[in-house]
Amino acid sequence: MKASTPLNYRPTHKNEPPTQGLAIDHAWGLRNLYINDQVRNQLRYSSNGHSCLFITAALGVEMDLKTRKQTFYQGQSDDLISFDITPDRKFCATGQMA
Repeated sequence: MKASTPLNYRPTHKNEPPTQGLAIDHAWGLRNLYINDQVRNQLRYSSNGHSCLFITAALGVEMDLKTRKQTFYQGQSDDLISFDITPDRKFCATGQMA
């Protein structure tokens, strides 16, 4: 079987990376199960009580509860499976798949 590309096809792209980029606008959802182990403590409230923090995929997310605006923390390279916050609720830590 031959390729189905039309004979008059001329690609318009160059072998260069695109000039456009992607930006995260909103993250939605919590992980419920991961390889039969529950991921616990995925959602916490900040020290001021005006925002919540959660993990989803490889993102840490802080969301203002009034405006619903989200701030993203992108330092991980794989899915986050652990999340905790200090008792004073000023610092949090995440852990990813190995």
